[in-house]
Amino acid sequence: MLLKRADYHLFPHYVAVEEKIEAGGDSGHCVTYGIAYHLGSGTGGDFVIGVRYRDDVVRADGRWVISGRVVEGIWRQPLGSEVTELSA
Repeated sequence: MLLKRADYHLFPHYVAVEEKIEAGGDSGHCVTYGIAYHLGSGTGGDFVIGVRYRDDVVRADGRWVISGRVVEGIWRQPLGSEVTELSA
């Protein structure tokens, strides 16, 4: 399915680039760094942002789940109003 440029903001793209996990027993803490691309606002306000997720995790029913989360923006880079499409 191809989307018009104005529809891209409905599907931001996230890339997790590093993760540190500390766990013991049935609880732990996880720190993940990532990059989020927000494109297609149609207002020229497109940007890329570096983020850090600080998660508390617990083991429930045999699997690990996030019990608390803090999201921090580390840096933000505005982009120009034009997005260049790369051909395959």
